Amino acid sequence: MSMQQAVRGTLFLIITAGLASLLAVHRAAASAPIKSPFPGAAGVAVGTVLPGARLVHRVDVRNPSNLPLHFTAFQSSCGCTSGALNPVTIRPGKFGVLTLRLHAPAYPGRKEVMVWLKGLCGKKRIVRQFLVNYRVRRMIRLSAAGARRRPLNSFILPPMDYGQKPHKLVVEITRGGYAAKWDRLACRVMRPGLAAALRRTSGTSWRLTLPLVDAHVLGGQSYPVRFSFYDGAKRLNYHLTLPANVAVRGPVKLAPDDLFYSRLVAGSARRRTILLALSHGAAGPVGRITRAESASPNVALKVIRNGHELAVTLRPGAAAGQISGIIVVHVKRKKKTYVFQERYLGYVVKAKPNCVVGR
Repeated sequence: MSMQQAVRGTLFLIITAGLASLLAVHRAAASAPIKSPFPGAAGVAVGTVLPGARLVHRVDVRNPSNLPLHFTAFQSSCGCTSGALNPVTIRPGKFGVLTLRLHAPAYPGRKEVMVWLKGLCGKKRIVRQFLVNYRVRRMIRLSAAGARRRPLNSFILPPMDYGQKPHKLVVEITRGGYAAKWDRLACRVMRPGLAAALRRTSGTSWRLTLPLVDAHVLGGQSYPVRFSFYDGAKRLNYHLTLPANVAVRGPVKLAPDDLFYSRLVAGSARRRTILLALSHGAAGPVGRITRAESASPNVALKVIRNGHELAVTLRPGAAAGQISGIIVVHVKRKKKTYVFQERYLGYVVKAKPNCVVGR
């Protein structure tokens, strides 16, 4: 082979390799996936708002992809939130503004709303997800009456003995620093037969006397207490619900205090057992369970082991979700009859369909 032929062969190999590498780069660029415009959910923190407030919050939405982003729909997990994007089509690397309109609830506490923006990135369907969260401010302060005036988030009383005269809790209520002129404060115990005595002591404070419990029912008891605070024109209705909790002790007890059913399959049945035992330093016979009652058709009750145990079978319906209620249990010991209230709570999931293989 001559020197000239060798040089020509080398040049041919170099040019061929260069063309192959350029072609490979072009193919890789053509097949490279488009950058996902939305790698995950974003959190939008609005802050602390007044109860019942209507507010507007704006969020910047960027298109980091290399194709135009066109939004076609807005969806929210709560009817209290609506939104609109301007512009509806965002060019690559540019920003749009999502305007959220929020209507805060009248109840204090944390509020979370999931919102979705749906659209197209080129021909690919995409969804942008936001978690909007804010906190509704508490408008009134509650404190235990007395010199120390401890702030209250719930009403917790010391344990009571069976037959003891029911407690009456005295609570001081003052405004929480909000400048509006409140005209009326109402309080209601969410239990039949109990009432709250409310007296206004000044223009900004009230005194509440609350009969909380019936000491003839044994076990742990909880009574929701609801406060409604609003002005004469009812421009803002503010509600606050706090639990009142107390335990009434007697010579006998039921264990456990509450029944929990985790992952109940819809349409199936699951059984739990409640045991009767002595408590509070009592001695002698334990007595027996005479009867039990439940208002729910999904609960089957059966007294077993000569009245020492109660079998509770929960049969949820076809709907998924939470199921809860109260079981009233009557226990006879010596010449006295005691009444218990047992709570049950279950989470129902839908049954998975069976796979049928065709012939």
